Amino acid sequence: MAHCFEPAPNNVTLLTRNLARHGLEERAQVHAVALHARQGIASLSLPATNAGDHHLGDDPTRIQVDVKAECLDDLLTDVALVPPVVMKVDTQGAEVSVLQGAPKTLSRVDHLLIEYWPLGLSRLGHRPTDLWRLLRTFPRAGLVEQDGGEPRMEPTEELRKRLAFFSDDDPGFFDLLLSRRL
Repeated sequence: MAHCFEPAPNNVTLLTRNLARHGLEERAQVHAVALHARQGIASLSLPATNAGDHHLGDDPTRIQVDVKAECLDDLLTDVALVPPVVMKVDTQGAEVSVLQGAPKTLSRVDHLLIEYWPLGLSRLGHRPTDLWRLLRTFPRAGLVEQDGGEPRMEPTEELRKRLAFFSDDDPGFFDLLLSRRL
């Protein structure tokens, strides 16, 4: 069973409709929440034209919507996850907050696909070192190539060092694949 987490109301509707359209309702559960380090209400900034670029935090240039925020561990504590467990996190800079609310779940993950965007992390008060600290239990990591090629896996610490040249205000981003398997 796949578990999908989406806080934007319009995107929840589209995701649910697409799952039904393709006969996948029995294989995926949609949770209409923002994942975070703590429960509560979060402000979600919605751009006017790009439904994939909403992010937590106030942004006066965007529409603001209050959404329910939950910790992933609270939502999946009693849920059996059948290996291999693959987790994808692309939260426009909130990756640290998501993982802070998911230490138990993260320990059950075999492979993690995550966006690495220092500027987005910085915008929400985090540094790249905060993210790397949460990823230290994954011994192998690689960059996901935009052309779809297979990532070249290397020790996670080596990849961290190679990406250390990015400053907190650099607009560049990468998708990373981390694995517990050597």
